[in-house]
Amino acid sequence: MLMNGLIRLQSCNTEQEVLMKKSLWLVFFSSVALAACATLEYDNTISDLEGEWLQENANPPFKLTFQDGRINAKADCNTLFGGVSLVDGKLISQPLASTMMACEPAGMQRDQRFSTLLSGKPTVTLTDEHLVLDSGDSKLSFKRQP
Repeated sequence: MLMNGLIRLQSCNTEQEVLMKKSLWLVFFSSVALAACATLEYDNTISDLEGEWLQENANPPFKLTFQDGRINAKADCNTLFGGVSLVDGKLISQPLASTMMACEPAGMQRDQRFSTLLSGKPTVTLTDEHLVLDSGDSKLSFKRQP
């Protein structure tokens, strides 16, 4: 009987070990699958933004130019420029330099809002020939220029 009890106990441990191994493999493969989905969500790179973009439905429109990891952003009165990258779907800019032209207060305020958007790590959505920059507080749409 003692022998039968040990055999049953070993058998029980073996079934538990098999179940544990299956559970560990399931957790492992689930983690790999989730990680793969996360990396596919942001498949655009800064080079995908290269070229000229004109703001839609605005008068006057803002103009963006991306080239070699740099941005040139023409606002109402001033132009912002500096290095940028695209990380996890967000536009990350180094401190942007700016021209210092004076203009009407409304234009200066519009320039400031544009500068705040660009330096605030906006989310980038790129579809076909359209680019959307969304900071949560502000959302601007641009169309790629030929």
